[in-house]
Amino acid sequence: MNRKVFLILFFLGSVVYADFLDDVKKMIGTQYKDYFDPLAKEINVAMNGGLFHQGKPLGITGFDAGLKIPLKKINQDFSDKLKTLQIESPQIFGLPWLQLEKGLPAKIDLVARVGIPIQGVTMYGVGLRYGIFSSIIPGIPDISIMGVYSSLSHEMLIATTKSANIVASFGLPLIKPYIGLGIDSTEVKATDKAKQNTPMVSEEVKGESNVTRIELGINLNIIPLLYFNLGYGIVDSDNFYVLSAGLKF
Repeated sequence: MNRKVFLILFFLGSVVYADFLDDVKKMIGTQYKDYFDPLAKEINVAMNGGLFHQGKPLGITGFDAGLKIPLKKINQDFSDKLKTLQIESPQIFGLPWLQLEKGLPAKIDLVARVGIPIQGVTMYGVGLRYGIFSSIIPGIPDISIMGVYSSLSHEMLIATTKSANIVASFGLPLIKPYIGLGIDSTEVKATDKAKQNTPMVSEEVKGESNVTRIELGINLNIIPLLYFNLGYGIVDSDNFYVLSAGLKF
Protein backbone atom coordinates (compact mmCIF):
# COMPACT_ATOMS: atom_id res chain seq x y z
CA MET A 1 0.00 0.00 0.00
CA ASN A 2 2.78 2.44 0.90
CA ARG A 3 4.52 1.75 -2.39
CA LYS A 4 1.27 2.57 -4.21
CA VAL A 5 1.07 5.91 -2.40
CA PHE A 6 4.54 6.89 -3.60
CA LEU A 7 3.74 5.80 -7.18
CA ILE A 8 0.55 7.87 -7.18
CA LEU A 9 2.42 10.94 -5.92
CA PHE A 10 5.13 10.54 -8.55
CA PHE A 11 2.51 10.14 -11.29
CA LEU A 12 0.70 13.31 -10.20
CA GLY A 13 3.91 15.29 -10.20
CA SER A 14 4.79 14.08 -13.68
CA VAL A 15 1.51 14.61 -15.54
CA VAL A 16 0.65 18.09 -14.26
CA TYR A 17 3.87 19.59 -15.52
CA ALA A 18 3.18 19.14 -19.27
CA ASP A 19 5.33 20.95 -21.89
CA PHE A 20 4.65 24.37 -20.42
CA LEU A 21 8.24 25.67 -20.20
CA ASP A 22 9.15 24.63 -23.73
CA ASP A 23 7.14 27.67 -24.92
CA VAL A 24 9.07 30.26 -22.88
CA LYS A 25 10.65 31.55 -26.09
CA LYS A 26 7.21 32.69 -27.26
CA MET A 27 6.96 34.99 -24.22
CA ILE A 28 10.06 36.96 -25.22
CA GLY A 29 9.16 40.30 -26.79
CA THR A 30 8.84 43.98 -26.07
CA GLN A 31 6.34 43.26 -23.26
CA TYR A 32 8.09 40.22 -21.81
CA LYS A 33 7.63 41.46 -18.22
CA ASP A 34 3.88 40.88 -18.67
CA TYR A 35 4.68 37.17 -18.91
CA PHE A 36 7.87 36.62 -16.93
CA ASP A 37 6.69 38.22 -13.68
CA PRO A 38 3.53 36.05 -13.52
CA LEU A 39 5.63 33.04 -14.58
CA ALA A 40 7.92 33.68 -11.60
CA LYS A 41 4.88 33.54 -9.28
CA GLU A 42 3.76 30.20 -10.71
CA ILE A 43 7.24 28.69 -10.47
CA ASN A 44 7.62 30.06 -6.93
CA VAL A 45 4.85 27.81 -5.63
CA ALA A 46 6.21 24.80 -7.50
CA MET A 47 9.61 25.35 -5.86
CA ASN A 48 8.63 26.52 -2.36
CA GLY A 49 5.26 24.94 -1.67
CA GLY A 50 5.54 22.14 0.86
CA LEU A 51 8.95 23.14 2.20
CA PHE A 52 7.88 22.34 5.76
CA HIS A 53 5.50 20.08 7.64
CA GLN A 54 6.83 20.22 11.18
CA GLY A 55 8.12 22.75 13.70
CA LYS A 56 10.10 20.37 15.90
CA PRO A 57 13.78 19.77 15.04
CA LEU A 58 14.69 16.17 14.33
CA GLY A 59 17.43 15.85 16.94
CA ILE A 60 20.95 14.62 16.30
CA THR A 61 19.84 11.06 15.42
CA GLY A 62 16.73 12.10 13.48
CA PHE A 63 16.16 11.69 9.74
CA ASP A 64 13.26 12.57 7.41
CA ALA A 65 12.97 11.58 3.73
CA GLY A 66 9.83 12.58 1.85
CA LEU A 67 8.41 12.93 -1.64
CA LYS A 68 6.62 16.30 -1.88
CA ILE A 69 4.37 17.65 -4.62
CA PRO A 70 2.93 21.17 -4.49
CA LEU A 71 0.00 21.55 -6.89
CA LYS A 72 -1.44 24.85 -8.09
CA LYS A 73 -4.04 25.85 -10.62
CA ILE A 74 -2.50 28.26 -13.11
CA ASN A 75 -3.68 31.81 -12.45
CA GLN A 76 -6.55 32.51 -14.87
CA ASP A 77 -5.28 35.95 -15.94
CA PHE A 78 -1.88 34.50 -16.73
CA SER A 79 -3.44 31.59 -18.58
CA ASP A 80 -5.49 34.00 -20.70
CA LYS A 81 -2.35 35.99 -21.53
CA LEU A 82 -0.58 32.84 -22.63
CA LYS A 83 -3.44 31.98 -24.98
CA THR A 84 -2.80 35.24 -26.88
CA LEU A 85 0.62 33.74 -27.68
CA GLN A 86 -0.99 30.40 -28.61
CA ILE A 87 0.47 28.76 -25.51
CA GLU A 88 -1.72 26.17 -23.82
CA SER A 89 -0.74 26.12 -20.17
CA PRO A 90 -1.56 23.12 -17.97
CA GLN A 91 -4.59 23.52 -15.73
CA ILE A 92 -2.55 22.29 -12.79
CA PHE A 93 1.13 23.03 -12.32
CA GLY A 94 3.44 21.16 -9.96
CA LEU A 95 6.91 19.72 -9.65
CA PRO A 96 7.85 16.67 -7.53
CA TRP A 97 10.65 17.02 -4.98
CA LEU A 98 12.56 14.51 -2.89
CA GLN A 99 13.44 16.27 0.37
CA LEU A 100 15.96 14.87 2.84
CA GLU A 101 16.39 16.29 6.35
CA LYS A 102 19.05 15.30 8.86
CA GLY A 103 19.19 16.34 12.49
CA LEU A 104 22.36 18.07 13.70
CA PRO A 105 23.46 19.27 17.15
CA ALA A 106 22.13 22.50 18.71
CA LYS A 107 18.55 22.04 17.41
CA ILE A 108 19.65 22.48 13.78
CA ASP A 109 18.45 20.37 10.83
CA LEU A 110 20.15 20.19 7.44
CA VAL A 111 17.73 20.21 4.49
CA ALA A 112 18.66 18.92 1.02
CA ARG A 113 16.21 18.85 -1.90
CA VAL A 114 16.43 17.20 -5.32
CA GLY A 115 13.76 17.52 -7.97
CA ILE A 116 12.53 14.39 -9.71
CA PRO A 117 13.91 14.92 -13.25
CA ILE A 118 11.02 15.19 -15.70
CA GLN A 119 10.75 16.77 -19.16
CA GLY A 120 14.16 18.40 -19.11
CA VAL A 121 13.90 20.02 -15.68
CA THR A 122 16.70 19.80 -13.10
CA MET A 123 16.14 21.10 -9.56
CA TYR A 124 18.04 21.17 -6.32
CA GLY A 125 17.88 23.02 -3.02
CA VAL A 126 19.64 23.31 0.32
CA GLY A 127 18.73 24.91 3.63
CA LEU A 128 18.78 24.87 7.42
CA ARG A 129 16.09 24.71 10.08
CA TYR A 130 16.55 25.88 13.66
CA GLY A 131 14.22 25.01 16.52
CA ILE A 132 13.43 28.12 18.56
CA PHE A 133 10.89 26.53 20.93
CA SER A 134 10.18 22.90 21.82
CA SER A 135 7.18 21.78 23.84
CA ILE A 136 6.52 18.59 25.80
CA ILE A 137 2.89 19.56 26.49
CA PRO A 138 0.23 18.43 23.98
CA GLY A 139 -1.46 21.43 22.38
CA ILE A 140 1.55 23.72 22.84
CA PRO A 141 3.34 24.04 19.50
CA ASP A 142 6.93 23.38 18.54
CA ILE A 143 8.26 26.35 16.57
CA SER A 144 11.19 26.60 14.17
CA ILE A 145 12.60 28.91 11.52
CA MET A 146 13.90 27.74 8.17
CA GLY A 147 15.88 29.19 5.27
CA VAL A 148 16.13 27.46 1.88
CA TYR A 149 17.76 28.25 -1.46
CA SER A 150 16.51 26.36 -4.53
CA SER A 151 17.34 26.36 -8.23
CA LEU A 152 15.59 25.12 -11.38
CA SER A 153 17.25 24.62 -14.76
CA HIS A 154 15.57 24.03 -18.13
CA GLU A 155 16.92 24.62 -21.62
CA MET A 156 14.60 27.63 -21.95
CA LEU A 157 14.65 28.94 -18.39
CA ILE A 158 16.66 29.22 -15.19
CA ALA A 159 14.93 30.00 -11.90
CA THR A 160 16.31 30.65 -8.42
CA THR A 161 14.44 31.26 -5.20
CA LYS A 162 15.27 32.19 -1.62
CA SER A 163 12.74 31.42 1.09
CA ALA A 164 12.56 32.37 4.79
CA ASN A 165 9.98 30.46 6.85
CA ILE A 166 8.57 30.08 10.34
CA VAL A 167 6.47 27.05 11.21
CA ALA A 168 4.58 25.76 14.24
CA SER A 169 3.37 22.18 14.67
CA PHE A 170 1.38 20.41 17.36
CA GLY A 171 2.46 17.04 18.71
CA LEU A 172 -0.90 15.28 18.91
CA PRO A 173 -1.30 11.48 18.62
CA LEU A 174 -1.63 10.15 15.05
CA ILE A 175 -2.64 13.51 13.54
CA LYS A 176 -0.09 16.32 13.80
CA PRO A 177 -1.29 19.72 12.49
CA TYR A 178 1.07 22.47 11.39
CA ILE A 179 0.89 26.06 10.16
CA GLY A 180 3.62 28.22 8.69
CA LEU A 181 4.50 31.47 6.99
CA GLY A 182 7.06 31.89 4.23
CA ILE A 183 8.53 34.93 2.48
CA ASP A 184 9.79 34.00 -0.99
CA SER A 185 11.92 35.85 -3.51
CA THR A 186 12.04 34.18 -6.93
CA GLU A 187 13.75 35.17 -10.17
CA VAL A 188 13.37 33.56 -13.60
CA LYS A 189 15.64 34.20 -16.58
CA ALA A 190 15.39 33.18 -20.19
CA THR A 191 18.39 31.22 -21.43
CA ASP A 192 20.43 32.19 -24.48
CA LYS A 193 18.76 29.36 -26.36
CA ALA A 194 15.32 30.81 -25.62
CA LYS A 195 16.45 34.22 -26.92
CA GLN A 196 17.75 32.85 -30.22
CA ASN A 197 16.03 34.19 -33.34
CA THR A 198 14.53 37.08 -31.35
CA PRO A 199 16.16 40.16 -32.97
CA MET A 200 14.89 42.75 -30.48
CA VAL A 201 16.38 41.04 -27.46
CA SER A 202 19.85 42.17 -26.45
CA GLU A 203 19.12 42.66 -22.74
CA GLU A 204 18.63 40.12 -19.98
CA VAL A 205 15.09 38.74 -20.07
CA LYS A 206 13.86 38.01 -16.56
CA GLY A 207 10.91 38.15 -14.20
CA GLU A 208 10.65 38.48 -10.43
CA SER A 209 8.24 37.53 -7.70
CA ASN A 210 8.33 38.56 -4.03
CA VAL A 211 5.42 37.04 -2.17
CA THR A 212 4.22 35.87 1.22
CA ARG A 213 3.12 32.25 1.44
CA ILE A 214 0.85 30.78 4.13
CA GLU A 215 0.57 27.02 4.57
CA LEU A 216 -1.28 24.74 6.93
CA GLY A 217 -1.90 21.02 6.96
CA ILE A 218 -1.86 17.75 8.82
CA ASN A 219 0.58 14.87 9.12
CA LEU A 220 -1.00 11.44 9.41
CA ASN A 221 1.21 9.04 11.37
CA ILE A 222 -0.93 5.92 11.31
CA ILE A 223 1.95 3.53 10.54
CA PRO A 224 5.13 3.77 12.68
CA LEU A 225 7.97 5.70 10.98
CA LEU A 226 5.79 6.59 7.98
CA TYR A 227 3.76 9.74 7.40
CA PHE A 228 1.32 11.08 4.84
CA ASN A 229 0.91 14.83 4.59
CA LEU A 230 -1.95 16.94 3.23
CA GLY A 231 -1.38 20.68 2.98
CA TYR A 232 -3.19 23.79 1.80
CA GLY A 233 -1.70 27.20 1.11
CA ILE A 234 -2.33 30.71 -0.14
CA VAL A 235 0.16 32.84 -2.05
CA ASP A 236 -0.67 36.20 -3.60
CA SER A 237 -4.44 35.38 -3.37
CA ASP A 238 -4.00 32.06 -5.24
CA ASN A 239 -4.62 28.68 -3.58
CA PHE A 240 -2.35 25.66 -3.78
CA TYR A 241 -2.18 22.17 -2.30
CA VAL A 242 0.61 19.90 -1.12
CA LEU A 243 0.73 16.10 -1.12
CA SER A 244 3.62 14.25 0.42
CA ALA A 245 4.60 10.94 1.95
CA GLY A 246 7.77 9.94 3.67
CA LEU A 247 9.84 8.11 6.26
CA LYS A 248 10.77 9.79 9.53
CA PHE A 249 12.58 8.58 12.63
